[in-house]
Amino acid sequence: MNSKYNLPILMYHQVLSDSEQAGNFNTYVRVSQLRKQFEYLKKKGYSTITFDQIDTTKDLRKKIILTFDDGYEDNYLNLFPLLKEFGFTAVIFLVTRQ
Repeated sequence: MNSKYNLPILMYHQVLSDSEQAGNFNTYVRVSQLRKQFEYLKKKGYSTITFDQIDTTKDLRKKIILTFDDGYEDNYLNLFPLLKEFGFTAVIFLVTRQ
């Protein structure tokens, strides 16, 4: 395992186009905010990996993991287009039963 460098993990829940869509716990980021964060990361030379890639990635400098909890529909509608635009990957932890 490559443990020479710290590996930032950025954790999110919902990605909303409007704050009025927020649930009870306000665990969301607006699309405009996330876009700014992705722009910053890209400008600074960061790229994304998944947990499965940690052991096979030779150099973890400028690598991050993006995670999204619960698998809300907005992950597909709002997040996925941003991931494609910036060439990023993400780990989505899906809720399988309620």
